[in-house]
Amino acid sequence: MLLDGAYRLERLLAEGAMGMVYLAEDEHLQRKVAIKFILPKYIGSDEARSRFVDEARTMARVRHLNVVEVFAFGEFMGAPYFVMEYIPGMTLTQWLRDRGTRTIPLDEAIGVLDQVCRGVAAIHDAGAVHRDLKPTNVLIGPAFRVAVADLGLARLFGKHRQNEGSSVSGTPAYMAPEMVV
Repeated sequence: MLLDGAYRLERLLAEGAMGMVYLAEDEHLQRKVAIKFILPKYIGSDEARSRFVDEARTMARVRHLNVVEVFAFGEFMGAPYFVMEYIPGMTLTQWLRDRGTRTIPLDEAIGVLDQVCRGVAAIHDAGAVHRDLKPTNVLIGPAFRVAVADLGLARLFGKHRQNEGSSVSGTPAYMAPEMVV
């Protein structure tokens, strides 16, 4: 399938609570990209669509090697989508699973943690907070590049603050304890 005359969808990469991510070929620029679509069940929900647009806008605010970059936003057959950088590799969850029970060498652990912290700092510098940082939202690509992904629950703060009410969002096992109480 050719999306908007530019992106040839190849295969599903991942599916989450709000969206699904496909690998695609950008036929104009001749490069692989990842395209995130809102799940079909949320197309009619103004709240879900607004959150999806907020995610794309928040990601687009950040320009850093350790955060997945957004290239474009569009709508196809009533479904919003955004095009982002494709990082071939695996999630931190997969990387840890592949290591099995072997101890991770300290320099590798620090290498991952340092890059995650740099990505999170860049998100904060852009006026946002991730709110769902977990191993499935961290990608490890070629040359051991680590990038933070999926800002679906991110919120802007300070002068950029969004009107979000008092809702608490996130993955319970990874949330700060003070957010749950």
